[in-house]
Amino acid sequence: MAVSSRSKRGAGRTDAIFDDPASARRVRAFEPGHIMKAVRAGAAIHHAERNEENESARPFQIWLHPRTPGGTPRWTTRICLREGREGRFVTLASGDPDDVCASALSIRADARARIGTLRQGTTVHHVLPGSGVRFARQLNQAGNLHFRSRLIPVQGQSHYDRLID
Repeated sequence: MAVSSRSKRGAGRTDAIFDDPASARRVRAFEPGHIMKAVRAGAAIHHAERNEENESARPFQIWLHPRTPGGTPRWTTRICLREGREGRFVTLASGDPDDVCASALSIRADARARIGTLRQGTTVHHVLPGSGVRFARQLNQAGNLHFRSRLIPVQGQSHYDRLID
């Protein structure tokens, strides 16, 4: 099971492009993180990423183990505009039925993928239910991430933190 976002820069804007070879479908959005896809492999998956554009692409993917193996293969997408996540976190994909009823992509894992857009000087208090491993990634600008009263410096686009509750 994969949850991913992919972006590329070009011609004064940023595009996110996804291809679904099974249905010959191409999905395009404008701005990184605007479109998310969730792939359910079923019993097995053959996965390939390609970029047929002239500009470089920057995919961000999370692969999760499902609660139980097998199931029907599935490919779904969701648009998440910047305006809808300004100053808050939005759940993009989740294994929680309540999140799915509130428009999150359905995944068969005990996990949530969230995105937020925070301007400089903005403070958001967000409670993470349960315990376990947390991952955080900040895109675009350097800044700081606070987790359980610990200050974690974030170094721009290439920095990932593994946060253990």
